[in-house]
Amino acid sequence: MSSNGRAIFNPEERHYLFAEILCKNKYVQKKEMSYHLYKCFDKYFGFENRFHKFILYIKGNYKVSAFDKIQGLDSLWEIVLL
Repeated sequence: MSSNGRAIFNPEERHYLFAEILCKNKYVQKKEMSYHLYKCFDKYFGFENRFHKFILYIKGNYKVSAFDKIQGLDSLWEIVLL
C-alpha cells in the first residue's frame, strides 16, 4: 500500500513481482538477501497468500487454510534454512 492507502500494483502485477522476481533465484540470491529485501519478500508473501485466502488473519492470529496452495513456500524455506 502507498501512503494514501491505495495499492501500488494491481493483483496481476503483484503476483508477477512476487512469483517471478522475489521467488526466483535468477533475480534474488537468497544467500545474499538483505534485511530490507527480506522484509519486501515477507510483505508480498503475506499479500499474495491472504489475497487468495491460503492464509487467513483472524483476531490477531494467522491461520493456514490451504497449506498445499501457499505461494512462495519453497522460497521461504530456502531463506529460513540459510
